[in-house]
Amino acid sequence: MTHPVSPSNRVIRYTLDGASGWYVKEPQRIAYAKLPERLKVEATRMQAIRDNGASEVIHGPSKGGRWQFFTGLIPAGRPGWYFGNDREEQGGRKLNSLLIFQFIDNDRTLIVTYFPGWYVHNREERVKFVRAFADRADRMPPAPIAQTSPLTLFPNNSNGGM
Repeated sequence: MTHPVSPSNRVIRYTLDGASGWYVKEPQRIAYAKLPERLKVEATRMQAIRDNGASEVIHGPSKGGRWQFFTGLIPAGRPGWYFGNDREEQGGRKLNSLLIFQFIDNDRTLIVTYFPGWYVHNREERVKFVRAFADRADRMPPAPIAQTSPLTLFPNNSNGGM
């Protein structure tokens, strides 16, 4: 793969509220505002999203008729693992960030790994990265919630992780 193996990322955990169907963000010592407090998974009705390989979307609450956050859930080829992107505009240019989603405990828990400002544009390379990430994470023993971080999933390479 031609991309860094240790890009900067943030890990955000959500727990499913079975009554509402929303995933609720767990408290964090240092809050991360790029993702909303609640997320919901739904089947997509948009053909363009399905054409990208996602039959489901994940989104935050709507504000002013628009979802605060939205992406397709593209299966990673590993049970419970999906990926998507977050697109934002900074200084007049569009910036993509990779997101990796892991559903565990019979979908009761969602772990989102957000790579701010980092994205693999080549789809084949992106899928390889996500699968390698998932494979490595699946081999790791469970860590206490306060210490769960895939920052250690990819050890620094010879260029310092860049």
